[in-house]
Amino acid sequence: LLSDAMAKDMKEIGFNIKKNKDGVSYIVCKRKQALGRPPVNTTDDIPIDPKIVGNGSLCDVHVTTYKVMVGGKVHLPCYLDEVTITELIEYTGGGDRESLF
Repeated sequence: LLSDAMAKDMKEIGFNIKKNKDGVSYIVCKRKQALGRPPVNTTDDIPIDPKIVGNGSLCDVHVTTYKVMVGGKVHLPCYLDEVTITELIEYTGGGDRESLF
């Protein structure tokens, strides 16, 4: 999720900014399947099981972008490299979390 100021700046340089149903701005980052799952670590660079990361957890997302011209406009696709969990709220619910990862 992005602040309005950050979303505005990112849109101006070519990011594809989207809004959720509540009007909050965000971007979509992808990852090539051949690269496998991105590393998920703590701030101490200790690997963490992504299955325990619950809703409301805060993280830093490390991404790579590159410039692409589409229809004469600059676009900046976003690719997920790594996730660093800064505030963990552990997932404690039931259900089939295996299918999510």
